[in-house]
This record gives sequence, structure tokens and C-alpha cells, in this order.
Amino acid sequence: WAFDGKMDFSSLDTSGRLSCDRLRVDTEGLAGQALLPTELSESLRAQAVSSIELTFSHKKGEGLRYALQASPESLLVQLDQQDWQFTGGGGVVRIEDGVVSVDRLTGETLGGRASFSGEADLRQESRQGLFSAEVSDISVARVIQDPSLQELVTGQCAGRAEISVSFDSAGLHVDAEGGGEILDASFKGIHTEPVKWQFDARSTDTVGGTPIAGQIQLD
Repeated sequence: WAFDGKMDFSSLDTSGRLSCDRLRVDTEGLAGQALLPTELSESLRAQAVSSIELTFSHKKGEGLRYALQASPESLLVQLDQQDWQFTGGGGVVRIEDGVVSVDRLTGETLGGRASFSGEADLRQESRQGLFSAEVSDISVARVIQDPSLQELVTGQCAGRAEISVSFDSAGLHVDAEGGGEILDASFKGIHTEPVKWQFDARSTDTVGGTPIAGQIQLD
């Protein structure tokens, strides 16, 4: 760890910087904390090794300002209720005065690659965020998870999605839509040209308690 800071004793203005080159972070034990709905925090697990830098300042009339920036060397995120896992590293996560931003957090999921960017505002009681995801080589079978449909279509998905999230005392709600292509596609064992796909999904209640429902359209 490293720290440096200064204080003006006449005005009591204060500023400082705290940093660590390599910090291990684990969300285990945070279930039920106020940042996330209880059902989600019990299902969500995240582990990371990352560099961390916290800067802060306090000035008369302005209050406390802060920014926390992390650049993950390795990352594991699991959502048990949805049987979903993301492993990766790289990118930047920044929290500044209650606003969380993610810049090209990249890793592996569902047999392929995914990159996430976006922003969430945690300053209000009803917290909201908008994120984008770019995916490649995602396994159709891993996405569908229905054995009867897995036999119908196979291939690898590539495309982009927009994901809107909000959570409050009622829980976490997700709206998502996107599109792209299924490469190396086959229907009942017959190979076809790349298939265009579109989807939209909505959480019917909360992500922690009710699976996300939606529809996929193939062209």
C-alpha cells in the first residue's frame, strides 16, 4: 500500500491518494448488504485480483469527493441462480461520487468471449444503469440450455446487446435487447449460411428470485 495526502490547516481542505498494486477482493460474506438486493447478493459471487487507486478531497462548501479506480488482473463473477459465470481480466472499473463506470471489461463466458462497458448511478434510492456487451464465439447450446432446442440449432453467436438495469427495495430488474449472427450454424445437423438473430429479455420479478424471460428471433 502507498498513501500521500495534504491538509490546509487554515481552511481544513484535505486531499489524498491511497493505492495498492495488487489487491485480492472477494464478495463472500457481503450477502444482505445495502448495495444490492438480498436475493441478488446471496446469488452473486465475485473474486478479483486488481490494482486499486483511491483519491479523495474535502473542501468547505463542497463536501467529500472521491474516485476509486480498479484495473483487474483477473476476475471471476458467478450468478448461481442463472447458472452464469464470467472469467477474465483487463479493462477499468471506476466509482466516482456514487457513479460506477465500466470500460471494456473483457473475459470468457458461455464458451466464448464478451466485453462490457457502461455506467450505473448509485446515488439515488432507485439505482439505474445502462451497459453494452459485445460477444463472439458464444455457444448457442450454452445460451439455450433446453435439450430439445439444443438438438435443433447449433453454432456460435457473435453480436452486441444493450442492457438496462435498475434496482431498489423491490429487487433488481433487467431489460435487454440485441442482435447479431450465428456462425457455423446448423439446423438438425444441416449446415446453413450465417443466421441473423435478435432477442429481447425482461426480468418478470427480480433476477435473484425469478428467471429472466424473453424471446429470440432467427432470420
